[in-house]
Amino acid sequence: MLNKFIIFSTGTFFITSFFISVWPYQQLSLSASIKNSAALVSETNYEQIEFPFWGETSILSPDKKFTVFIRVYPETNVADEYKEYGHIPYDEIWIKDNDSGEEKILVKTGEVSSYSFSNSDNFPFSNIYGLQDIIFSLDGKRVYFSSYAWSTSAAIFSVEISTGKLHFVSAGNSPEVISGGLNKGNLIVSKHRYYNYGSYDHYYVIEDNGKEIKDLGDANDNYSSEDCENYYEAEVFEKPIPIAWTATQDDCIESCWGASFTRVPDNKEYSRFVGHLSDSSQIPEKFLENGLILKVSGHWTGIDADHSKTVFENKCVPIVDIDKIEIVK
Repeated sequence: MLNKFIIFSTGTFFITSFFISVWPYQQLSLSASIKNSAALVSETNYEQIEFPFWGETSILSPDKKFTVFIRVYPETNVADEYKEYGHIPYDEIWIKDNDSGEEKILVKTGEVSSYSFSNSDNFPFSNIYGLQDIIFSLDGKRVYFSSYAWSTSAAIFSVEISTGKLHFVSAGNSPEVISGGLNKGNLIVSKHRYYNYGSYDHYYVIEDNGKEIKDLGDANDNYSSEDCENYYEAEVFEKPIPIAWTATQDDCIESCWGASFTRVPDNKEYSRFVGHLSDSSQIPEKFLENGLILKVSGHWTGIDADHSKTVFENKCVPIVDIDKIEIVK
């Protein structure tokens, strides 16, 4: 008998999660501020699909050539075998070629020793089960997923589509892939941490090797209205980056003590930036004429919310200390 199942996945401006069973660890949903910043989280469409197995969930690859889905067998309970409580169904992650219709298994409930594993020594358990949270890497070569592990955290893995090799990424919950900005291709995951008097849950930006890049804070933090949508990209560089960018000047900021610029040609990650002369002087009028192509040289000092709400459409943008401006044409 066919069962209808609604696929809930990452959307462009929000993230929604739906869990097919009661997980043994705490599940978190992203805070309102993190939801608002989800424009930089990889995008999948809502679908309603009829499947022959209960609880199948599906995602499309970035190039739409492949579909990856979780196939669940609810009548097969692996809880006793893995010394867990309740009902844990046997499940598998499959990939389908959308042109040929050919399907193959990528991951299935079973022993770690049965897989080709790049770093099995980093994963302290002998079995993988309770598969969930499937999401493609941006290049479409890997699929991230999570499985049961610790009492408060899942184990996050990636699997190479071409070889089937597994890689343990990190302990954590609710992985999402960042699709733009300086952290493009990295993951956002929630992690449960302990301190002397209790515990807390924060979101982190991590690399594929599990290295933490940035602490995004508590899932329940209330960020101010001044935070830009991509606030988690905001940072001050330890070493400013020398730049020489061609751009058009859009408008003065703070009575021309600074200015907003648009990169020419367009830069996909950061098309606009704000610049201030490094000697703290006003920008000369000759550079403010409409239609000029300028060469802006100086040092890129970081990403910040400078005039984000009034000038930069609620986006954090590169901040540049300008050493020199030249007219190109």
